[in-house]
Amino acid sequence: MSGEQPESGRAKSGIRVYWDNSNIYHRTRAVAEKRGFRSADGEVRVDFQGLKRLAFAGREGLALPGGREPVIVAASTPPDNGEQVWRSMAAPGEVRILTKFDRRGRIKQNIPGEEQNVPDMKLQLEMMRDALDSLGGPGVAVLLSGDGGFLPWLKRMHAVGWGVEVLAWESGCSPRMRRWVREHAGESVVHVRLDDYFDEVTYEVTPSRDLGSRGWPREWKIIRRSARLTDAILSSRPTALPHRPEKWRGRG
Repeated sequence: MSGEQPESGRAKSGIRVYWDNSNIYHRTRAVAEKRGFRSADGEVRVDFQGLKRLAFAGREGLALPGGREPVIVAASTPPDNGEQVWRSMAAPGEVRILTKFDRRGRIKQNIPGEEQNVPDMKLQLEMMRDALDSLGGPGVAVLLSGDGGFLPWLKRMHAVGWGVEVLAWESGCSPRMRRWVREHAGESVVHVRLDDYFDEVTYEVTPSRDLGSRGWPREWKIIRRSARLTDAILSSRPTALPHRPEKWRGRG
């Protein structure tokens, strides 16, 4: 862990971001509706760059064997131009998308009941792999999801010294995830409510009347851009630090 101190006075640690896009996407729409947004007027969408900036909070990605990307996104297939969305998000050396591509590189058709299971399982395997490959120097695991299915893997990472941050919409955070975070809240475990950053991680669009062959609008007009995530906002967001596991304390 680096001894470098940012302006906020918090130590910096390398992070790994595990992004469950299905959980974030669906809960964003639900939160928007509760805030009075009418779907008939358009859509509220996630600002991917804003959300990634919030996840990093001024820190750097953790280097692990094999040059693995610091941001891993589990992505199911959205209804329209999904392949373009995921490929535009992928950045060599920075962001990797886990989805269901066939041998020709096209997104496979959804299988009933498995729309998000396959990407989620791949993301959980990435978490296990990172935990095993970093026993000598863990970093901070940043989970963008409130899905309780990830909790066993977070517990394992925390048990071997990882700091844990859960970034999720309040309504999309499972009761057992919320309970575990509350019971372990402190320097090594924090919960960041996305509800507190709604304007910074979302934007609004309205569709054009010109429809494509599949009945989807050809163009979307931005009617509200996401608010800027200033350094002051980022420095005030709670962050976690790696820790020394209980069973290792007192040794050497």
